[in-house]
Amino acid sequence: MNRKGFTAAFDAAMFIVLIGIAANIIAVCLAHPDDGVDLQEPSDVLERVFSAKLDCEDIGMDEPRGRMSMNRMAYVSLSAGDGCFTSYLESILSQTYPWPGSYGVDISWSKGYEKLGIDADGPWRVVEKDFQSGYADDLHIVLRIYR
Repeated sequence: MNRKGFTAAFDAAMFIVLIGIAANIIAVCLAHPDDGVDLQEPSDVLERVFSAKLDCEDIGMDEPRGRMSMNRMAYVSLSAGDGCFTSYLESILSQTYPWPGSYGVDISWSKGYEKLGIDADGPWRVVEKDFQSGYADDLHIVLRIYR
């Protein structure tokens, strides 16, 4: 093979490599469209919050009871009306859904009701779940996410 043939083969190989790189870049850009915020499913968020086990002091309660499940701490805090659980839940939801007016929560149990966030028409997702408190009373949670 002479110099002209070698140069032509090398040019063809480089052209194929560059086309391959360009095709990969285009595929990556089209495979992951960036439509803004990566939204977590509200049902997963609720499950994670209420399945957590924390010390009472972690959410601001003055109880020296040690590590408890969140559903029990939530019931104790809500029944006492100390606002510790609602502040904790608001901070979690504000970090998970960081834009203004992003969520609304209704918490009810046999002796009370709490409302957090907004209540508007047309939520993106609505999740309703019951969590056992361990005190013969369930917590009924409705979480609405707005886009």
